Amino acid sequence: MLSRYIEIGEMPVDGTGTNGISKQGSVTEGLFTSLNASRYQSAVSYIKNGPKKATILVTLKNVNGNVNTKTLSFEFEDDNGGLTMNCVAHAQLDKKYVPKSCQ
Repeated sequence: MLSRYIEIGEMPVDGTGTNGISKQGSVTEGLFTSLNASRYQSAVSYIKNGPKKATILVTLKNVNGNVNTKTLSFEFEDDNGGLTMNCVAHAQLDKKYVPKSCQ
């Protein structure tokens, strides 16, 4: 995400256009391809919250009944030219299903 942010000077927009998150050949296209290929998600969405902030929201599925439909949110924000990532798990998502970097 950082390299794409630096490349275009702000967070990418949703889509495949020149400044899009899924622009063919971009680093972030690979990220989205990988997230969408996972059998443990039902939806992956990208939201540009502003020039310096964006969110990737993953809705879980095929894990178990208590986890399916819960979400993981990955929030990226500029921090003096670098990006920070804050991971937010759905409040009712058991920690054993939350990536260690999100706990």
